[in-house]
Amino acid sequence: MKLRVAFVGCGWWTTFAHIPTALAAPDVQVVGIADSDPGRLAATENRFGLSAAYADAHEMLATVDCEAVVVATPNSTHYGYARKALELGRHVLLEKPMVVDPTEGWELCTLAQRSGLQMVVGYATHYNTQAQRLKEEIADGRLGDLENVACLYASIVRELYAGNPATYTDVFGYTVHGPAAATYTTPAISGGGQGQSQLTHAAALILWATGLTPTQVAAMTHNSGLPVDLVDGVLVRFDNNAVGTISTTGGLHPDHEEIIELSVFGRSGHAVLNVTQGTCVIHDANGIETLPTLPRNRRVPESGPLLNLIELIRTGGPNHSPPEIGASTAQFVDAMYRSASEGRTIVLTR
Repeated sequence: MKLRVAFVGCGWWTTFAHIPTALAAPDVQVVGIADSDPGRLAATENRFGLSAAYADAHEMLATVDCEAVVVATPNSTHYGYARKALELGRHVLLEKPMVVDPTEGWELCTLAQRSGLQMVVGYATHYNTQAQRLKEEIADGRLGDLENVACLYASIVRELYAGNPATYTDVFGYTVHGPAAATYTTPAISGGGQGQSQLTHAAALILWATGLTPTQVAAMTHNSGLPVDLVDGVLVRFDNNAVGTISTTGGLHPDHEEIIELSVFGRSGHAVLNVTQGTCVIHDANGIETLPTLPRNRRVPESGPLLNLIELIRTGGPNHSPPEIGASTAQFVDAMYRSASEGRTIVLTR
């Protein structure tokens, strides 16, 4: 029997990653798509030969018979659509950031748990097998007690924050269309700039890979003339007293290669994971282990989150991007913005 999946939002990432993943997966059927923009909806319907297209996502959720729903809409709308899907008994893939308001993230965690439903948050880096291996080694104590964590995340998104997504048509290879101009420029829609669209990846990677819980956050941001933040710097203390940093910018030139690098230091060793280069090196008392270089298509596997949800529904297994990580990350990003705005260290409590 085919697993039936419906999609809320027919924007850039849905048409670039999620729908192609569903159509290529065995025994999966796309049974509905919804988008409030008639042009996006028609273009998606035509590009993939789909039917059951809805201008109202709530109507689709109430009408279409499906087991899973992919929510990939503007950030501020994530909570409402995900909550509705869960209330209707559907498993959910929710794009990052999970929510803008962290209290809503914890509510979704509770609802999914009480309903016995699977929820995956769309952090594709968690499906990098080197990152998964590093997470296992940290959990097994290979690096000892963690003392320092650092992540650098540099990306090509300046023109998205300027409202010029067409600038990146060749860079990103939009398969149907790019994001709407307002998606990344309007704080009421996005919740912010680099923090909500990119730093969220770095924070989620740290929390997921290390198992650490942030307790204090101090941050500074810089808009560089844009309506939202382009550059963020964060200092964080974790529950074991380890200290970490996240440095991120969206201002890379389109001709330059993006950078996602995570360094983890413990009492017994350290490791450096360079996601965009496909490398991971682990240092411990026995020497240095260099993991085999990953091919480009496996460094940030865009299909990972949806394939993980499909696997969880069918056979179970590990959730590599669970809602608790999404909610914790939303809380971290919220604290970053508050710290930068108020000029003080934010103490995190659940």
